[in-house]
Amino acid sequence: EFNEAAETIGAEIMRYLFAAQNTVNNLNFPDIHHRKKQKGKRHLDEEIRRKLLTFWNCYSFYIQYAEVDGVRPGEYDVRYEERTQLDRWILSRLQHLVQHAHHSYTNYQLHSLIGRWEHFVEEDLSNWYLRRSRRRFWKSGSDLDKRAAYATLYEVLHTCTRLMAPVLPFLMEEVYQNLVRSADETAPVSVHLLDFPGADQERMDVDLETSIGTVIRYKNLGLSLRNKANIKVRQPLSRLVVRPGNDTERAVLEKPDLQAVLLEELNVKKLEFVEGDLPITTLLKPNRKALGPRLGKLMRAATDAIPGLEASSLRSAFDAGENYLLFVDGTAVSLEPGDVFFSHQGLEGLEVVLQDDTFVGLDTAITPELAREGLARDFVRHVQNLRKERELNIEDRILLRYKAGADVRRAVEEWADYIKDETLAVRFDEDASLARGPAKEIKLAGDEVLVDLARV
Repeated sequence: EFNEAAETIGAEIMRYLFAAQNTVNNLNFPDIHHRKKQKGKRHLDEEIRRKLLTFWNCYSFYIQYAEVDGVRPGEYDVRYEERTQLDRWILSRLQHLVQHAHHSYTNYQLHSLIGRWEHFVEEDLSNWYLRRSRRRFWKSGSDLDKRAAYATLYEVLHTCTRLMAPVLPFLMEEVYQNLVRSADETAPVSVHLLDFPGADQERMDVDLETSIGTVIRYKNLGLSLRNKANIKVRQPLSRLVVRPGNDTERAVLEKPDLQAVLLEELNVKKLEFVEGDLPITTLLKPNRKALGPRLGKLMRAATDAIPGLEASSLRSAFDAGENYLLFVDGTAVSLEPGDVFFSHQGLEGLEVVLQDDTFVGLDTAITPELAREGLARDFVRHVQNLRKERELNIEDRILLRYKAGADVRRAVEEWADYIKDETLAVRFDEDASLARGPAKEIKLAGDEVLVDLARV
């Protein structure tokens, strides 16, 4: 019963559940009576809360840093032309979201808006814009770049509160009151008294969205190769080798600013373009399920022969819509596209992926220099976790001490300036007197390291 469900999981969650449902399909409500018996399974309402929490965290991020910097919400008004490429990209994505919202509300297709809004918040705003803008908020001072970041994030949040208020009236009202009304008493008393946002056509930059989309696509391919090689992003690598799928993608990746973004995302030192043959070996594997019923007693001989075939000839035949004739024990066997699996193995220490005409290879060789930089990055991660455990504020400066073996000591000494910048350490010293208890024990490259910090 609706009222019982609303009491259990919340009216706002129920409203969102209805809005996200395509009206041509039946609506499946979450089981509110047997929740404790479904351990290990995320309930539908919990998944909705997770999605809404992503937006709330973006809003909280703004409020948190605005309080640290003494910024009144909405205080900065930076001209569009003075904003960064990243700012203009998220604003363009926002305008397309607003445009889509008008279409969805007008045509009673709220489920379409919900899907688009979730992607905007999780992928565009949180996972790309905020993550890449974090240092802009973190740095001291108040230069144009930082003011532009505040102005842009405020505009995005303010627009989203108006855009989603019909679907999430209470959540958006709470955000509006703290984001807008707390700083401007002359603003309308409720988000529901504001005009619905309109899409600004002049801020829609399709070319910019396409360019950033290309960078994100190659970033995801690179990350998939890291996962395949089981190498964390914190570990720097030497090179990324690519053959773009078309001239448009190549033009994007040749731009120094966008190339730098891709390399930073993947933590790779340089990008190389493949000009000739791809540095791969193509492997062939028979599809036994497809071949077995057709070949009968010829099955074994055929499956033994397939790995030794010339992959390029096989691929050429399939691409031309033709079958490939394989002679087994004097009998012609017709191979169809589904009869053979193609896979690729990188040469020169590369982990590779080939999607249609797009090739990406990641050099997984880790030199001693790269290993030391990776240790330093891992050291920073442990210190940041220790800051959270000690409940330090994000702006607190610290005195940082450590005790480590020769390998870790060499790495952190080499990257001392980087470590100090990342952890806000005004001093960073080795201290042989550190002992377990006051200091935290961490593991770096299999070695025990003691770390301690104190607020300045």
